[in-house]
Amino acid sequence: REHGRSDGAGAVDGRPVGKAPGTVELPAGPHLLAIAAPRYETLEQRVEIEGLGREQPLQVRLVPGYAPVTFETRPAGARVLVDGQPVGTTPATLDVDAGRRAIALAHPEFRTWEQTITVQSGKPQTVGPVELGLPEAKLAVRTQPAGADVSVAGAYRGRTPVTLALAPNVDHEVVVTRAGYAPATRTIRLEPKAEQTLAIELAAQLGDVEVRGEPRDAELFVDGRSRGPANQTLQLPAVAHAIEVRKAGLEPFRTTVTPRPGLAQAVTYELKTAAQQKAARTPATIRTGAGQAMKLLPAGQFTSGSPRREPGRRTNESQRRIELQRPVYLALRPVTNAEYRQ
Repeated sequence: REHGRSDGAGAVDGRPVGKAPGTVELPAGPHLLAIAAPRYETLEQRVEIEGLGREQPLQVRLVPGYAPVTFETRPAGARVLVDGQPVGTTPATLDVDAGRRAIALAHPEFRTWEQTITVQSGKPQTVGPVELGLPEAKLAVRTQPAGADVSVAGAYRGRTPVTLALAPNVDHEVVVTRAGYAPATRTIRLEPKAEQTLAIELAAQLGDVEVRGEPRDAELFVDGRSRGPANQTLQLPAVAHAIEVRKAGLEPFRTTVTPRPGLAQAVTYELKTAAQQKAARTPATIRTGAGQAMKLLPAGQFTSGSPRREPGRRTNESQRRIELQRPVYLALRPVTNAEYRQ
């Protein structure tokens, strides 16, 4: 028989045998005894049972699986949360389970302090005294146009529209930048827990872009939006812009331009039909793999053969009109027998 002196559950050789303290009947021989209790480390101990009905007393002391932790804050009165669960109010000494624990000290008038601590069984420790900071303020930064980069004290904090958490009662230098626009700087001081909006209209850095070409009645598009007749001078922000000129029945003209303040730029276009564009891209002369030079003949009509009265004309020669419905390449000299065999 074994006697336990702890409010725990016992097991012998892996089999539950009830609560401790208590009496357990065991056969003679070696056994593995285990005693477990909430918030205590499990005790495992080998025992040798003599048998013959003899009673063998066994007293054990379980090691606590927690340690006292003292929490102090300035000011006092902060709620103590361990792994998200409220357990007391500072100042307080509380038993905290061993292991890695997430600690939060929350005061309604101050910024919540958060930290992770390691608790070792039976080893007291102190957290604090913690100087609670004033609660942060919120600053919503909006710009026109949006998409500007925001930096505070030289550190990048996001792209507008963006809401920032800032320390209160401190001057913050907020710098807003966007390509093609002049940077804007503002100095902001906020009260604790304040919520404020900073709206900035960015000043565009403009450059002149002159668009000219034929046909003059074509339509001009900038970044996909119609800007009216194609032949005009635009003032555009100094960022890359997609320029497009359109007219029904003609192939559109497209390009990209980045205006420069103080330096005018020109964009020249000439709209053509699809056939004209294809012809413009076709080389006037080419050379075959065998090295023969060929010249492009445009589509059109010409007279082939010789007239009747031409000296040396043979009787089987004739003259007729030929129409080329599409351009073709013609060799500049006849193909030799050797070239033909090759």
